[in-house]
Amino acid sequence: MSNPVGRSSNSPHSEPNPPPQQSVFAKVSLIFKEVFSVSREALGSPNRYFNVDSSAKRILQGWVDSQPEEAKEQAKLIRNILLKKDLSKPFELDASACNLNEIEFLPNILQNCTKLNCSGFTILKALPELPVCKILDCNNCMSLKELPALPVCIELHCNGCKNLEKLPALPPRADIEHYGCDKLPPMPTRPRNGGWEY
Repeated sequence: MSNPVGRSSNSPHSEPNPPPQQSVFAKVSLIFKEVFSVSREALGSPNRYFNVDSSAKRILQGWVDSQPEEAKEQAKLIRNILLKKDLSKPFELDASACNLNEIEFLPNILQNCTKLNCSGFTILKALPELPVCKILDCNNCMSLKELPALPVCIELHCNGCKNLEKLPALPPRADIEHYGCDKLPPMPTRPRNGGWEY
């Protein structure tokens, strides 16, 4: 028996039901969500601290809290610099311009730091482990007595570290400067034809 409308409900020629009309507000809301999603992916996060996981934040905050009162403000400067980096990937840290002369220890969270400049930290007593650091500048860190292992370091500047007692083992072709380190052997002089002379 034929359909009273004249066409079968499952006929391939039946017209699809038109979609319900979306309100202008719904369309604008959808566009806003799409734009916000793309922006958030591009920026990572509105506060720009998206790269630091919660454990790293706890370590940094614990390090700040462990500082003496007179050093807390300076420690916060380093913490804020590190919070803006992806600490799970290779990164560089230059804190020399901060004039941080109250910091005795750096946070133990620099395992992926490939270049560290902490020159002028006059009371810095120790550095954390730096297994991938290729360039270390600790000039005028006058309270440093020793350096951590630097297995891949190719450039070491520790001029003016008057209390530095020994240098770690470095790759054979590493460029080293330690002028003014009273407890280390004197620096060799480099002749014009290359190489070192003692």
